[in-house]
This record gives sequence, C-alpha cells and structure tokens, in this order.
Amino acid sequence: TDPYIYADLWSASTTWGGDPPPAEGESVYIPPGQHIILDVSPPQLVLILIEGILQFENNLDLQLNCSYIFVNGGSFIIGTESK
Repeated sequence: TDPYIYADLWSASTTWGGDPPPAEGESVYIPPGQHIILDVSPPQLVLILIEGILQFENNLDLQLNCSYIFVNGGSFIIGTESK
C-alpha cells in the first residue's frame, strides 16, 4: 500500500552525476526536488545539507556517520514510530 515515489539510490552513480557515491570526509548537498534513498551505510562524512529528501531504506540496518546534518526546508526520514 506504499505510494509510488521517484527517488535516487545513494549507492547509484547516476545519483551523483555519474561519479561514485561520496567518499570519506566529503560533504553532500541534496537540493530541493531530489529524493535520495539511503540503501548503504556511507563512510564518515563531514556535512549533509538536506533541502530535498533523504530517506533510510526500510528493513535495512544502516548507519550514517556525519559531523553535521542540516535540514533546511527538506525532510530527513529515518523510520516510523513502529520501526
């Protein structure tokens, strides 16, 4: 019963313009209109600025290690109250 959404996978190079996903020590910007599903545990990052949507994949045990996470008008979805 989940609605259909158009989203990019963190692990896909197409999400990052053909480049590999962010490496250790890098920063990430998620612009308005972009919806990224975190489907892997990325390396330690410095900063994530979320103006779009960053959503953890359901039913995966993931870790997100980052020095700073700023949500500026976007959404950071980690789970639900029951999960």
